[in-house]
Amino acid sequence: MSDDGDLFDKITEMNRMMETASLLPDRQYIIFNAVDEDNVSMSVYDTTDINPDDTEPTASDLLLYGVLEMLETRMDDVLELGIARLEMIRSESQQPYIGTTSLGDNVVKVDFGKKH
Repeated sequence: MSDDGDLFDKITEMNRMMETASLLPDRQYIIFNAVDEDNVSMSVYDTTDINPDDTEPTASDLLLYGVLEMLETRMDDVLELGIARLEMIRSESQQPYIGTTSLGDNVVKVDFGKKH
């Protein structure tokens, strides 16, 4: 039985290594992975060389930590907003907006083909 746990840990670590190898420098990432229909895992990566303790936070830092705070404290609200946004996009067939700014191509759907 412990062999199954060891194998799972090794696969998890290999997946994390592959994920981090694909990250670009000077960016911050929040990566969601659907575990099943009702659950999701999340990884957060910061590939900047900025130490937030030594410098003023950037707008990107504020967005990253603000989104993380909302996910931790207001998950139900975030999910409801996600549902509302998807319904709006589907019913109006238009690009999503934040205020008057179109998100346009900020969400890029990438097709890796069939999973093997």
